[in-house]
Amino acid sequence: MEPGDRETSSEVFLKALNEMPAARLERLFKSLSPKAAVALIDSLKNPEILLNRLRDQDFFYLVKGVGEEDALPLLAFGTIDQLLYCTDIEFWKKDILYPPHIAKWIEIFSRLEIDKIEEFTRNIDPELLVCILHPFVKVKTRDVDADYLEELDRLPSFTLENIFFIDFSQPNMESALKIILESLFISDSEYYFSVMLSLASGLFLETEEAALRFRRARLAEKGFPAFDEAYEIYKDPGPLRQGPSPEASVLQSDRQNYEYPGLSLPYPLQSIDPGSLFMRCLNQLDDSAERDRISLELANLANKIMIADGLDPSELEDLHSSLRKASGYINIALQEVCSDSLSLAKTYLQEHHMETLFRRGFHSILSLRKDVMRFIRKYEGGIENLGHPLALLLRELLKKRPLFAAQVTGESKSRDFLSKAELDLVRSFLNENTVEESWEHL
Repeated sequence: MEPGDRETSSEVFLKALNEMPAARLERLFKSLSPKAAVALIDSLKNPEILLNRLRDQDFFYLVKGVGEEDALPLLAFGTIDQLLYCTDIEFWKKDILYPPHIAKWIEIFSRLEIDKIEEFTRNIDPELLVCILHPFVKVKTRDVDADYLEELDRLPSFTLENIFFIDFSQPNMESALKIILESLFISDSEYYFSVMLSLASGLFLETEEAALRFRRARLAEKGFPAFDEAYEIYKDPGPLRQGPSPEASVLQSDRQNYEYPGLSLPYPLQSIDPGSLFMRCLNQLDDSAERDRISLELANLANKIMIADGLDPSELEDLHSSLRKASGYINIALQEVCSDSLSLAKTYLQEHHMETLFRRGFHSILSLRKDVMRFIRKYEGGIENLGHPLALLLRELLKKRPLFAAQVTGESKSRDFLSKAELDLVRSFLNENTVEESWEHL
């Protein structure tokens, strides 16, 4: 081999990467941060083989983790279902279309290959396509009774077929919108005409309602139920028992009837406090399928928490907050039932659905709140008369969604309860003999 023909170290690495066995490549992919995962995708000859096996939710997490502007390598090879999931989350805020996010994503989609844009525009709901274009374009048609040349003077200059003339309300979006419209026209002119006709006629309330209805149906299949159903996570599960609970058995049956893809990301497990009983139990689990089951249940539980608590699924911090809350309440349930017995807690973790444990942890907090309400009834003048830090602890606990006043332990702000020790700290102050004492010793 001549010196000039010698492979560089990077070429050797890329060759080894692309020849890596599928199972090993998946393990590597799952272990990477979002930015490193995108770098890996960008290095593969056929990245779609890996990407297309991801759940839509996991795909979206990667996109958000790396940032939408840097996610083109992912979006270029994502499936239509994965891209539609991104739009179902990003285009809406609390069931209302959100133009700033729509504008951002139109710009991002316009930078994809034309074949991908055409595939996307053909598969998006026509009602949704009309709704997302409406804030940014004004479509006019010719007056058939007027002189053609005179008409041209009053009509917008952009047209693809001399029938519909388009004015762009935001000049900075004009180039991106032209790419989207041209791809739609080229891929399916009949579809294009129907969309333009709807835009020229005006946006009707029924169009947006239909788009919302289709979105809700898709998200329900992805673990985002209606509010009333999501709120069930705060329902009392009753006492935990060793052995699978009836509810867990039903949910286990549901899992068996649902075909999860073979590749899912472990990001929900990264929200768990490393020193918690929950994480120590997970570290004892050698079965990767069981860890994946727990991770998937945590992800779906976080979806329900976001719906029930009115959080925004498009915000990565809200997702992380929901996962921290889920894992904290599960940890409290394990500590309440199993004390610090790792073997017993591991058994409960394996035998119960994460939602059952979450609800058990939540009702431990509610039980403490009931004790607090009985305690403060004995005093006049309200909570503030109880002094610091008790007043702060109780005020946060009595909120609609109970919080732990972590400021009393040196943190910057209140947050969700994460451990039984935090419940015990509050309970330790519910003593009539200590109310008159100074609270500054913490």
